[in-house]
Parts: sequence; C-alpha cells; structure tokens
Amino acid sequence: MAHRDLLADQDNPVHGVSAPDAFWSSSNIGEAMPGVMTPLSWSIWSTPAECSMREPFVSMGVLPRKERGVPADPTERTVNIFFGRVAGRVDFLTRMGDSLPGTTGARLAERIYGIVPPNYRPHRRRRRYPLIAVRSTTAFLTLPRKLRANQRETDRWWRNRIGAVATMTYDEVVAQLAEARERFLRSVILDGQAVACVVQPAFEALSALIEHTGVGDLTALTSGYGDHAETAMVHDLWAASRGRLAEEEVVARHGYHGPSEGELSGRVWREDAAPLRSALTGWAAVSEESDPLIVEQRKRREREDLENRLVASLPTWQRPVAHLVLWMAERGTPMRGVAKAAFLQSLDMARACARRIGVLLAERGLLADPEDVFFLTVDEITAQRFDDLTALVARRRQRHEQYRAMALPETWQGMPTPREHVSTDGVTELQGVGASAGVVEGRVRVILDPADPDAEVEPGEILVTRMTDPSWASLMFLSSALVVDIGGTFNHAAIIAGELGIPCIVNTKDGSRALHTGDYCRIDGSTGTVKILERAQSPKG
Repeated sequence: MAHRDLLADQDNPVHGVSAPDAFWSSSNIGEAMPGVMTPLSWSIWSTPAECSMREPFVSMGVLPRKERGVPADPTERTVNIFFGRVAGRVDFLTRMGDSLPGTTGARLAERIYGIVPPNYRPHRRRRRYPLIAVRSTTAFLTLPRKLRANQRETDRWWRNRIGAVATMTYDEVVAQLAEARERFLRSVILDGQAVACVVQPAFEALSALIEHTGVGDLTALTSGYGDHAETAMVHDLWAASRGRLAEEEVVARHGYHGPSEGELSGRVWREDAAPLRSALTGWAAVSEESDPLIVEQRKRREREDLENRLVASLPTWQRPVAHLVLWMAERGTPMRGVAKAAFLQSLDMARACARRIGVLLAERGLLADPEDVFFLTVDEITAQRFDDLTALVARRRQRHEQYRAMALPETWQGMPTPREHVSTDGVTELQGVGASAGVVEGRVRVILDPADPDAEVEPGEILVTRMTDPSWASLMFLSSALVVDIGGTFNHAAIIAGELGIPCIVNTKDGSRALHTGDYCRIDGSTGTVKILERAQSPKG
C-alpha cells in the first residue's frame, strides 16, 4: 500500500496530523513508547502522554489552566503518533523553557530530547516570572513527597491485584482496566512534573554552580544517590545472581519489567521469566567487586568529596548558596526514576487486563487469537456491542508490519516523510551527547531486543542499542559502557549509567547500525565521542 493510501485510511488510530510549523523528535520519547505501537497501546498512552507534557507547565503557571489536557484541535498536540511511532513537539518545550526563570528553551529541549530546533530563536517571556517563581518553588518542595506516596500506593495495589486478573469476568476486568488507566494517567503526569519541576531546576542550578567554580561535572555530581526503584531492582538482581534471593521474589517485586515494557503487547518478566534467567546467569559470572552496592557507595564517596572541593573553592559568603544548590541536587536527582515504577506498574495492570479481555473475546468467537486484542483500541475492547473484528484486526496487522518496515527521521517539521536508512559505510567516528563521564576501550555488543535468546553481554563489553528501558538494567550492569541511539541527559540509560559508574553516550542517532558486534571502540562519556579503532572481521548483530 502506498504512503498516500495509508494516510487516506480513516480507520487508522496510530497515525496523527501535525501543524506545518511544528518541530518533532522521536528521540527519548521512544524510550517509554518504543518502536511501532499497537493501536491498543497508543489508545492508552495518548491522553496521559499529552497531559504529562502540559500539566507541569500548568502547575508552574507557565501555561494557563485552560490549556491543560488534550486539545480539541489535534494539530495542537504536543505528543503525537506518526506511522505508528510516537514523537514529542520540541518547539513546545523551547517555548515553555523561554518562559521559565533559571533556564532557556534551548537547554530544556537539549535535556529532554537532546536537540534544539534549527529555527529556534530565544524569546524570553518574563511577565509571569513572579507567579512562576512562587509556583515552581512550591512544586519543587511538595512533589517529591507526592511522588513517593504514589509509588508506595501503586506498588501495593499492583502486588495485591495483578494475580487476580486472569480469572476475572468481562465486567470485572473492564472495571479493573478503567482503574489501571486512571492510575496510569496520574503516574505519568507525576513523572512529567518530576522532570520539569524538580529535576530540571536542580540540574540547571548545579550546572551554573559547576560553571562558576570550574569544579566537577554534572554526571559526577548527580551520581551515587541510588534512591529509586530501578537501583533497587539492580540490587535485587545481584542478590538473586548470588542465590540470596529467589527468582520468584524478583518477579514478585519487579515482574512488570521486561522487553518493550512500554508497549502493551510486550511480555514482561511475570509472563515470561526467560530473559530474566538469562541475565542472572550472566551476572553470576561477575566478580564480587562489581557488587552494585559497592559501586554505589564508591560513587557516593566520590560525589561527596567533589561537593566538599566545590564548596571549598568558593569565598565564604558564597558557600550558603552552594549548599542550597547541592541540597536541590540531592532532592531532585533521585526523582528521575521514582515515578517510572508507578506508571509501569499501572501499565502492566492494563496489559494483564487486555490479555484477559483478549481471551474472553476469543472464547466468544469475536477474535481469532487472544493477541489480536492489541490491534483494537481501548474503546473497542470495552464496547458492549461488537461488530466484525477479524477484518479490522487483519487490516491493522498488515499496516503494523508496513510501518515497521519504514524508517522515519529522528527529527522533522510538519508531517514526517518515511525514508530509506542512511548508509553508515565508512564511518570511523560517531558524535552523540555525553551523559555519563569516563573513557573506556573495548569490544562492542549490538543488541536491539533484550528478549532475543542471543541477547547476552560478556562482562566488559560496550553495549550498543537504539533505546533502553528498565528491563535493560541486567544487560547494562555487565557492560563497561553504553552507547544509545536516542535520548537526552534525562533518559533511562543516562540515569542507570551514572549510578553504575560507567560511561554513557546518548543521541548517536545511527550508532546501533554504524557499529557492529566485535568492533573495537573508544567511548568518551564526557565529549560524547565514539571512535572506531578496529572493525570486526565478520560484522554481525
């Protein structure tokens, strides 16, 4: 089917529209919503994704309250889907950043998406600064408590309810799905608020202090906190690899993680523990010196020593401000990972409900296969009256495969044009964004799907991939460095790399195609440079 035919298909929930001047990026956002999404996934993600982009700026007074929620005009969306791939509107972020004291639109876009629109022109809007300053301070002080409370409550709910879904009736599972969607909406909004209202101000203040003193760097001064769900998962995986924690307990605590966990049709550890077992086997071969608790404690000592040097470099009268900034970093840095566990648990509940509905509809003869449920929207699977679904599913499955065969640019203005992959032949150096400092040389291991039976990393190899999510932590732990195609300094790979104390480069764009398993490379996590020192004799992966 030609591209114009796909665009003309009105029954297409995974292809949106754009204003002609809107500047989009799929970088970083693809970490949460990976690859080509199924209709069911996007129908559940669509509203929370849009609200999470707008709500932080409403709470800070940058946007008026009338602009919260999903706009009636689809061309005004700030998060949308094109050919099945989700993208965020970068020019919206630059406009918001130019309205915030203490940062700029360019810096905000760079942190979130790793890119600034080429036509960006700063336009400061200072009229609302007093109101924004008051609301931003309130948000910074109150959000961490709300985030942690939501995480604890959602964790209890997920653990208590997830096992019951498999035996629910249709009416019961529809009600459970509605609750999961409400919790998911709340948690995704909180995650957006955490980044914009807590993490971003802390990073901006710390960056300014580092620039003023010339002491340290941002990755070193934001490492060693380890106070969120993803680092807890790493500690539990380590304990399980040492026989101190049963695999069943790991699944009970972290079973909502797994390959492509942001896509509803992905199978997480509680459904298929094979990827988890494979990872634990690899971890078992690692020496005790790599204990993540030891690494975390070392990173904490290094950070604290650096903080002392930074404060000592200042005249006495400036030191109280430095202590305030360091307190902001201590409060803000862990918030990068806190809300993600809650929204992933809520999404996993929706996944379990969807699979149960798929089974029930298949039993009624309305679906040929329970997995067909993912090619319907949430409204379609909860409808009390069903038309012929098999033909609709067949069309959408065909379109899904067509979209998977397409390549989209990482950034574009207006509507994107599918393209051929750019050749990477002859590439000897890649440039990305340094997200965790350090220099490492080693062999590359390219992995695109952690669920692949051959997705194994030998200790000390450099892991190269398109994107990561928390389910990759087991592979990341074995690696000496990370190279990721997409994302900014706030993305998942950057967070975990900082806590593990390994170099990380994000936003290389074509790194996972330009590099091949077996290539020998030098990774500089400060400059964001990947140098290919020796090509593998038989490129693969």
